[in-house]
Amino acid sequence: MNMDWSLCEALATTNIGRIRHVLHIYDINCEYWKKLLERIEKNHMLSVEDHIMLIHAIGLFHIHGHKNDCLYRWATNYVPGAGVVDGEVLETLWSVLNTVSAATRTASLAHRTEILDDHMNDSNWKKMSHIGNHIIRSHFSLHFANDQTTVQAIIKRYKRALDNLAEARSAFERLNETAPPDYVDVWDASIQEAESKRYLNPSSMDVMKSKINTGQTLKAITVDILREETQAQRVAPDNGSSTDWILEGLKLEDEQ
Repeated sequence: MNMDWSLCEALATTNIGRIRHVLHIYDINCEYWKKLLERIEKNHMLSVEDHIMLIHAIGLFHIHGHKNDCLYRWATNYVPGAGVVDGEVLETLWSVLNTVSAATRTASLAHRTEILDDHMNDSNWKKMSHIGNHIIRSHFSLHFANDQTTVQAIIKRYKRALDNLAEARSAFERLNETAPPDYVDVWDASIQEAESKRYLNPSSMDVMKSKINTGQTLKAITVDILREETQAQRVAPDNGSSTDWILEGLKLEDEQ
């Protein structure tokens, strides 16, 4: 309910104008987008302009915590027009907390929590107290280009984007040359068809999945071993299980 209201208010108050396509990036969009328009239509307090088309996606920081199917359906890398964007804002502030790790290394759990809370509250206070100046500075830089720092930053990023584009295009062309032309035409057509259907059917992007079978996951291997041990114990009940012992060893190795 809160997210529905926040989304509608953001669309109504951020000068979108006649912009048609709006990239909506949210950590759990794979579930959130379901029946979103239905919820908006049923609530007289919510509304979205008819001309706006929400293009749903999930930021790259969170997408790798989802199941494999979500990667091709929702990652910004596979959304036409999204460009190169990670889709994260809040999480980028976490990097600042890395400098605090030295002070929390020997702290107790309660003390560590207090230290992190203090630093995060300080970050929130700075954002709140400076947001007014930031909005004014951004407004003038966009309309009058008086903020030389902002303009220079934009120019610097633009030049870097051009360099990265040239490098990426060169790598793609080299890779493309190794594939048979007939295959390339088929792949292009398949991708374009999937992207045209993505808005209403995200699962169409599954065509991007690798056709190469990967190795078993740890979970699948564990299930197979437990099944074999269960069958073995039926034949020889006195034999103990070693699966738990192996898994505990792997866990200890990961933690080291």
